[in-house]
Amino acid sequence: ANPLLAGAQVLNMLQRVYKHIIVDGQTVDPWEMHSVHGNAARTNATIMQKTRFGIGDVYFLAAAYGLMEIVIGEVKRMTHHTLHLNTGRKLQCEAVLKCTGCLGDWKVDKLLHIREMRGIFVNLDPRRVVSGEADGINASQFAATTAGPGYYSMAKMVLHFWDTPGDWTRLTDIGVLDMLPTSRAGEPNEEFPAYFFTAAHAQSSSILLEGSSPLLAMKSASGSEYKKYIQRLCVPKERIIREAKADWEQYEKKFRDRGMVPADAPYVEYLFTEEDIDREFKIHDDYAAKRYA
Repeated sequence: ANPLLAGAQVLNMLQRVYKHIIVDGQTVDPWEMHSVHGNAARTNATIMQKTRFGIGDVYFLAAAYGLMEIVIGEVKRMTHHTLHLNTGRKLQCEAVLKCTGCLGDWKVDKLLHIREMRGIFVNLDPRRVVSGEADGINASQFAATTAGPGYYSMAKMVLHFWDTPGDWTRLTDIGVLDMLPTSRAGEPNEEFPAYFFTAAHAQSSSILLEGSSPLLAMKSASGSEYKKYIQRLCVPKERIIREAKADWEQYEKKFRDRGMVPADAPYVEYLFTEEDIDREFKIHDDYAAKRYA
């Protein structure tokens, strides 16, 4: 999204799909989740959490058909086909899979001889860069739901300092690089190698460097608008809805063909229409006009 999408709009859109999600027998309002910090009027919101929230279609479809249940608790112990939670509840199951969050690979630190990460730079060396996709969410505005689009801007930043080493020297001399956030092995806890930094680390690094280098800011200025243009050209809303709906319906069929739900179970309609997308575009345009006027 360019300009960035407001956290409040993201949460309002999530309300539409999270109506299918049941947690410990209760419906879910994204605004009331522990990681959401918003005002009473629900016009501003910041999301801060360790992992990313579910946005996969099959996640919501499985919940709508009752094929998935969300239970909050920690596993106290396991017995035959049973998980015993610290809440006292017992869950019958035959397999346990870890499906959320990720852990960094300590071999990366060893291979690259990382003492510390300063921003995305190994030991503050502009020639050595590593990013394992920043962990978690820490934002009040959103450009994307994955790291991919951000790597376009990151690559341009790295190339800038290779092509213009004098700018790196200037930032060193005025003390900007000393202000870059630092990530060391074991921070913020023992699960983190140095290279596996948090979303807050990545965000503050990017803001500091672009804000301190007019030349880098100039080179990066058109990137977001270009990505917005190319996405809408190659993947217009008609294609998004058509392909997303087709994927949704193939899961519908798979559930029935495999006997997971009765063949005559009522169909669950796809979550969005083209009209919904148009409305969200209008909300975003109005927000951008007001905020950046």
